[in-house]
Amino acid sequence: MKRQPINKRAGAAGVLALLLLLLVQPAKAILGFGDIVFDPSAYATLGQIFTSDASLLQKTIQTFNQTVKIYTNALQMYNLAMAMSQHFSHPQKASWMTVAQTAANDFTRNTYGETVLWPQMVNGQPALAPSAWATATIPVTHQSYLSGQVPGSSALLAHLASIETADGSSTKCLSTIAQYRSNAALNATAAANLQAAQTDDTAATNSSVEQANLLNLGQAQGNNEQRAQGELQSCLVEQQIIANKAQRDALAEHLSLMGQTHDYYAGANSSTWADPTPNLSTYVVP
Repeated sequence: MKRQPINKRAGAAGVLALLLLLLVQPAKAILGFGDIVFDPSAYATLGQIFTSDASLLQKTIQTFNQTVKIYTNALQMYNLAMAMSQHFSHPQKASWMTVAQTAANDFTRNTYGETVLWPQMVNGQPALAPSAWATATIPVTHQSYLSGQVPGSSALLAHLASIETADGSSTKCLSTIAQYRSNAALNATAAANLQAAQTDDTAATNSSVEQANLLNLGQAQGNNEQRAQGELQSCLVEQQIIANKAQRDALAEHLSLMGQTHDYYAGANSSTWADPTPNLSTYVVP
């Protein structure tokens, strides 16, 4: 039998067809979306090889080398996608979760009705703060004699200002505390749901996008907590300022009294201070 001559061009074309068949095989799914890895620049290089003036053998070698690069790139992307898809198991995640501190209920004793509204208010009813504070404190009575005092130079008005600012600040801060505890109870479900999603080890919550969303939600909850803590810290500072004011007024009153005493002894021999009876009879406690 006469052997048929080998067609070199047909053989090379067959190799090229086999390589092209390899090129169009889909890569593994990346990030769960089933994408096919496609590198336009790599295919453009193949087009340049096919249209070049090189020999068929050189084209075949160049095509093979380029195919290897495309395959290597796809394999690297696949390995990266596999690494990104790895996640911790539920026992591991659960073992890292800490317990959030919850507020304990207030158990203030109420003997004669003086704190009848206090526990309910502190436990999360901010609207009761004004009434609870008024019931638990005593009012300033018989203060009409202060109407003739000059603000800024009267110790008595300074004392009244300390009482009034303490009443206003304490009522507001009690309301802030009550609102904080009420909000904590309302936010408990959202915090528990986020924690459950963070400890979940299924594919439903472990993609890159889903994990980023969980981080964003955790940050949003943290921001709300920081704002609430800022309100509580502001109350602490305000209360400290009022306490400092009372101490400052007491020191100023003491220095003023010492100054009056000094003036009395310095002018004891003058006609003004010779007889202290008129001065003492008209003296009003500053």
